[in-house]
Amino acid sequence: MCAVVVSNPVTELMRRRNVPPLPRNYELFYEAVIGSNARLSAELAALGMQPMQWQLDGLFEKYLGELRRNRQIDRAHSNLTVELAALLSLLGREKDELENHGVSLGDLRQVLASNEDPSMMKIARAIADTKTVTEKTLAANGNVMVEAENKSASLQEMRRKLNEYKRLAYIDSLTGLFNRRAFDDRMASAFAKYRKLGGCALILADIDHFKRFNDTYGHPVGDKVLTAVGQSLAKFAGRNIFVARPGGEEFALIAENMSSEEAVRLAELVRQEVAAMNFEIKGSSTAIGPVTISIGVSMTDDALDGVEFYQNSDLALYASKNDGRNRTTAFSMQLRGELSNNRKMYTKAI
Repeated sequence: MCAVVVSNPVTELMRRRNVPPLPRNYELFYEAVIGSNARLSAELAALGMQPMQWQLDGLFEKYLGELRRNRQIDRAHSNLTVELAALLSLLGREKDELENHGVSLGDLRQVLASNEDPSMMKIARAIADTKTVTEKTLAANGNVMVEAENKSASLQEMRRKLNEYKRLAYIDSLTGLFNRRAFDDRMASAFAKYRKLGGCALILADIDHFKRFNDTYGHPVGDKVLTAVGQSLAKFAGRNIFVARPGGEEFALIAENMSSEEAVRLAELVRQEVAAMNFEIKGSSTAIGPVTISIGVSMTDDALDGVEFYQNSDLALYASKNDGRNRTTAFSMQLRGELSNNRKMYTKAI
């Protein structure tokens, strides 16, 4: 009898490229094989015939990480719904038992209140029936209490997991800062709140020459640079200052209840904090060199909507890059006019 070998294009591709057969790697290559995301397929192909696991993990987080977290949230929410339904069913059974007990007590009351002289046998039977129902009800109630306590503990654990999955869905796994989704939500709410009042700033920061770190020292060092900058910016997070990493080497602070002067001073403190950072690779004598950031600042007062709010800060950020990097630029209408008159200068995507 001959064995029939069915070729799987995903596993075959992984085998040819010496990729470990891990579930997350299979999911990544499956998406590439079916062509659901052209950019993912292109970046995966660019890794060559022997991609490193950290490179594959980076692509997974970039393209599929959020999708997986959304699935976890949906699964946790579904489990919570099932447990709630079970608890409601349990309480419904308890209600039925109590109603039966009430009927039995009512029958006994009718016997005792009858105008006719009830026989002792009839009274004894009614009492015995009531006793039996009462015992069953007490036993059922005891079981219900135990089950309800178990369900309650299970519900609390599921709610904790659901809240944790929701929290992780808004966190950048590399830096621990808020991610793009959280940034977009906060941007929308902040602009809606301050569009008429004013007093809200968007501070965009971009690591200078970040591509050079990746090309010279490799992506692991690039990730360490991102993490270190993220840790420096996290120090400024507070009640009215929201810190996020929207993506790549870009970071953002949304500062509420601030004047434009205060926002620029805050941006300068952020820039100086990063510039003063002593970045080194443990176990290596290689000098990485200074890590600096360029910053652009704009206020809600200067924007008609959230998109323009972001674009204004991005224009100011580009001006900082164009003027030599490692500096802070505040947005102005004059700046917009200068860059609009020379669109070739403004090559940064907005």
